[in-house]
Amino acid sequence: MSPARYTFRPILRGDTGALSFYLRRVEIVTQQRLYLDLTDHAVELTLRASGKPDVVYNRDAGLIVEDRTGSISCPLSAAATLGLPAGNSDYRLRITDTDGRVTTVLTGTITLLDWPMSTPFPMRAASPVESAVGLDAPFEVVEVVVPYNEGTVAEAIRQAKEVVSQITIDQIDGLRDQISQDIAKGLISADAASVVNALVFG
Repeated sequence: MSPARYTFRPILRGDTGALSFYLRRVEIVTQQRLYLDLTDHAVELTLRASGKPDVVYNRDAGLIVEDRTGSISCPLSAAATLGLPAGNSDYRLRITDTDGRVTTVLTGTITLLDWPMSTPFPMRAASPVESAVGLDAPFEVVEVVVPYNEGTVAEAIRQAKEVVSQITIDQIDGLRDQISQDIAKGLISADAASVVNALVFG
């Protein structure tokens, strides 16, 4: 997959800031946007300024990750923004899932400005809009829709369970009648029959 791109609003060097993200997935049956569960996922945010070594944030170094809600935040202290050079820094957000698959989900730029500014803050931009959207918050938050990794074992199992969970007994032709006949013929034990009756017929 190609990562979404997003340009954060500029930050004045020496000001407190934050880079915050919400990762979402699209549920394959209902097409609803749901939280991307980051449990047991590695998360890495890299900042790269021209001519400077990369600054890497992860769970153990600077990132705040809320697994169940797909929330990732990188607070930037005043000292941290002052330590970044003026100008554009590239960033990359990537995750490593439980199958060991590494995916870059978002890239873009963040601009650090010195005061006084010679030009006004430039407009922020997101592309594509449906994949990365700026949300109103005390600090700017980006919502990113992350396509699930097709073809991995964990994803195949998850999708199968998701589809099966939507199936009702009456969607399978003849199944209700067949179960009723097997119970009547004694092909299903009395104990099993009571369970089947409870599950199937309520």
